[in-house]
Amino acid sequence: MDHLIIVNKKCPFDEAVKPCLVNFGGTHIKLEKTAAIFLQRMFECARSEGIRLKLFSGHRSPEYQQTLWQQSVNELIESGMERGQAEKTAERSLAKPYFSEHHTGLACDICTPECDDTQDDFDKTPQGKWLMKNAARFGFILRYPRGKEAVTGYIFEPWHYRFVGIKNAEYITAHSLTLEEYAECLAQKEERK
Repeated sequence: MDHLIIVNKKCPFDEAVKPCLVNFGGTHIKLEKTAAIFLQRMFECARSEGIRLKLFSGHRSPEYQQTLWQQSVNELIESGMERGQAEKTAERSLAKPYFSEHHTGLACDICTPECDDTQDDFDKTPQGKWLMKNAARFGFILRYPRGKEAVTGYIFEPWHYRFVGIKNAEYITAHSLTLEEYAECLAQKEERK
């Protein structure tokens, strides 16, 4: 599987792509096989340094993504928003079905062991700080960094990490790029050949 596959608001998930999914660390959460291996190594390294991480979410089917999408929109409507505004608001932090990189099995949401959901302040926790500093060594990038909303289409999500491979992750992180920006750099390099 291409670990640099892009799935975002402009590039839907290609259903012909069939990631090799495995359960992560004895949980029911599935990840693409290579991503799961490197995530396990990252979690073990963190644990050896006194940092406990928890995988909250991994692979999602388009059907499950539809359920999450509808729940989010319905909650916003119940809070008083019109449907159009509710959908626009939901889309800032949640992908529509077929437009979520969770379908690839390469994306994961990580939280502290005490939580059962994503945490807006995760970047301020010891776990979030450790990931920001170390994730690239294991092939993961912070997928939706602060200040890059115009590029990614999503708000800052300090819990959302994406496997891209070690070499790619180290370059992306060192140059403060998003996956979209990195793909553009690679395409430009290819054009110059």
